[in-house]
Amino acid sequence: MTAEYEETIVVGQSPAGQRPARPGVMPTEVIGEGFGMPPSGPPGVGAPFGETPSAKTMILHGAAPSFAWLVIREGPRAGRLLRLNTETTSIGRDPQCDIILDDDAVSRQHAKVRAEENEDGELQFFIHDLATPNGTSVNGEEIIKQVLSDGDVVEMGTTKLVFKQV
Repeated sequence: MTAEYEETIVVGQSPAGQRPARPGVMPTEVIGEGFGMPPSGPPGVGAPFGETPSAKTMILHGAAPSFAWLVIREGPRAGRLLRLNTETTSIGRDPQCDIILDDDAVSRQHAKVRAEENEDGELQFFIHDLATPNGTSVNGEEIIKQVLSDGDVVEMGTTKLVFKQV
């Protein structure tokens, strides 16, 4: 059976026309509509000049989006929530990383978390160590690549993070 969930999206005409809320997921019913944001940018970009897009809540059929994050449990910035992208999230000390850890024992490019769809169409998150000198461990086990489950403890340098997924 396909899951049902509600998603609020902002819709309005664009030069390319309407687009579905999420690729491969089509709305089946509009259950609410309200005013959205005022148009931004020059005329011809986003909603036509003078038209305000509206926020609509729709019932969508398909796999519900997956939300995942890391919570810093020990180390610099303990307690901070770090949202993971639904594609690839880079982790390290380098300012170009998606998640920057202030830990001298963490490499500049330490690890990546990549989301991959399983056979049920659900997103699973995998962590990949990027051949770092200090390594990456999940639940105390040194890893190269490992699927993450809700509650797993990831260690990089002196930083401990807990993986959470909804």
